Amino acid sequence: MRLPEFNHLKPKTIAEAVEMLTEHRGQIGLIAGGTDLIIKLKQRCTDLRYLVDLKGISGLSGIVSRKDELEVGALTKLSAIEASAEVQRASPLLAKAASLVAGPQHRSMGTLGGNLCLDTRCYYFNQSYRWRQSRPPCFKTGGDRCYVAAKSSVCHAVYSGDTAPALIAQDARIRVVSPAGAREESLETLYTGNGKQPIKLEEDSILTTVIIPPNAPHTGFAYEKYRLREAVDFPVVGVAVSVSLDKPGGMCVRARIVLNAVGTAPSRVVEAENVLVGRRVEEALEEAAELAYQAARPIHKMGGSPYYKKALVRALTRRALQEAVSMVE
Repeated sequence: MRLPEFNHLKPKTIAEAVEMLTEHRGQIGLIAGGTDLIIKLKQRCTDLRYLVDLKGISGLSGIVSRKDELEVGALTKLSAIEASAEVQRASPLLAKAASLVAGPQHRSMGTLGGNLCLDTRCYYFNQSYRWRQSRPPCFKTGGDRCYVAAKSSVCHAVYSGDTAPALIAQDARIRVVSPAGAREESLETLYTGNGKQPIKLEEDSILTTVIIPPNAPHTGFAYEKYRLREAVDFPVVGVAVSVSLDKPGGMCVRARIVLNAVGTAPSRVVEAENVLVGRRVEEALEEAAELAYQAARPIHKMGGSPYYKKALVRALTRRALQEAVSMVE
């Protein structure tokens, strides 16, 4: 498959990049690592006439500690995050999730911002142009139907990025630059829950930085990912967990449980989190895993049967909570 023709723009500053996005609104996109976008262009899953290459802008990559918080540039390679001693100390959950993204070659090219803004995927969408032309278009390609949920009025394409659930479990924030200036918001608000347009980022805006708050004392983390091929695949199911105790072996004072690849966005299971608080995790383990199982709403034909994926949610939630508690010091 060949790439379509497009104009390759190389700004030197963020302001210049934002200006380009504003000028060519509706026809333009961002590229950094390109591990996902290039394939989409070849498959004609997206129709862009302009690509803004962010790699020439200084200050968009790197890992810096500021006021006890860890700031990671959006263009920081996943391989650099995985190998960073600073990330492993301040955010072992992010380091673990980054290490599980695809294969080594993808991580050496792919960036944190690209993984966070990963488009949703669907068996009927992520195919060649000729394959898609053999049937009426779905919601994601401007049509009026969803092939994985025939009676649905919305798109059910699945979000599968590994770093998002890990960072949401740590209450991470993002910094976004637009024509109106820079702003910070919770990473969790970046995701719309709409499979057709999963990322709530204006066309003239750029995600520049991820900000990770300091860990509370006696906090443990875990990210469990099940995939069909261990070397490269997207998750069939993923579960990220963060648990804070009042003391090692003590009561839970804060919990985050975030499911991945079972819906159109990474999703917290607040009911399961609440059942852990004020109790020893071991005592509430099965109840929390069952609540995660009940909350999961996977769709048929998206990496396995709904029953199989829900069973994985229960098993991985249990395993992740056990691992998180075991690392509390």
